Amino acid sequence: MKVIEEIKRIIHLSDLHIGESYKGKEIFRRDIGDQLVEEVNEIKPDIIVISGDITADGYEHEYKMAREFLSRFKVPKMIDTEENNIGLKELDQFDSPIFSVPGNHDTRHGSFDLKLKFLRELVDTYKEYDVKTRELSGKEQNKFFIKRFKPLIIDFFNSCGGLTAFEKYIGKAQKIYNGKGFYLVGVNSSGVGKDMDADGDVDFDDVKMARSLGLVGVKTLPWIEKSVKKADPDDFIIVVMHHHLIGIPDTGNDDNVLMDSGDILRLLLSCGVDLVLNGHKHNPWLWNLNGLPVLDGGSCASSSTPCDNNFNLIEIEEEIVIKRRYLGKHKRWEEVARFKNKKFKRRKRNL
Repeated sequence: MKVIEEIKRIIHLSDLHIGESYKGKEIFRRDIGDQLVEEVNEIKPDIIVISGDITADGYEHEYKMAREFLSRFKVPKMIDTEENNIGLKELDQFDSPIFSVPGNHDTRHGSFDLKLKFLRELVDTYKEYDVKTRELSGKEQNKFFIKRFKPLIIDFFNSCGGLTAFEKYIGKAQKIYNGKGFYLVGVNSSGVGKDMDADGDVDFDDVKMARSLGLVGVKTLPWIEKSVKKADPDDFIIVVMHHHLIGIPDTGNDDNVLMDSGDILRLLLSCGVDLVLNGHKHNPWLWNLNGLPVLDGGSCASSSTPCDNNFNLIEIEEEIVIKRRYLGKHKRWEEVARFKNKKFKRRKRNL
């Protein structure tokens, strides 16, 4: 444990892809992972923020691997004497202060036990179908089949996938954290269980689209606004989600920008958010949209990256300083941005 200090340090990780393999070769780089743990533990940040794709495909065994890896971070949690600081209750399930959101890879396959439960329900539903449709016409049989089986299968993909495993092994998919000087809002942009194609129904097309595309959804917008408004007006407000809000250069044809990015950006700007953290494209970049910095993290430990693996360090004091740390054989620091913290003086007077 450590006493709250004036300067705040936030580590931003993204796209670890733990468990992924291609042609028998593991894509998660354990050697880079070892470097990452060593360096983050040495920095001793106030919090570690992960903007999604912790796992490769959301399998339960991958979440167990991810949990083992993330438990290697040994970062002390700060001491907070305020009993009403609800943000501390929404960290992830680790001894170190980790705050993460799911990515599209994290929400895929999920738990074997839940799939077994689904298969049993499927057998029971088929028995009911067989009994109740014996004397019906073919058209009536089809209608009954769609009515009974479609909700069951859609529910399987939405509730038995990786999102359930994420909340079991990592933490809540959406949450807030009051860091006393900074304030985090974590948003699930995976699109699971949402009407991705806006046809008024959650169906198989939506399930397929959610494997790679992202959507926050109109029902989540009020939650984001309400969560941001809970922050102290003098705190540096950061919103975290996996999918990128603005296209990233040097990543080819970009057809998977967050589907409702326009609505999200307008909301974040109107709410006075100070910084957005994204991932997804594995290529680090920083945009500044009407005064709102949007920082995309590269992959910190996957071999699927166009550059050296990297992570971000955000320092919050009189100035906001964003640094990028490259790992591997060519370790180096790179300053990404430096700008005045407009809230610093007001917050300092209120201490």
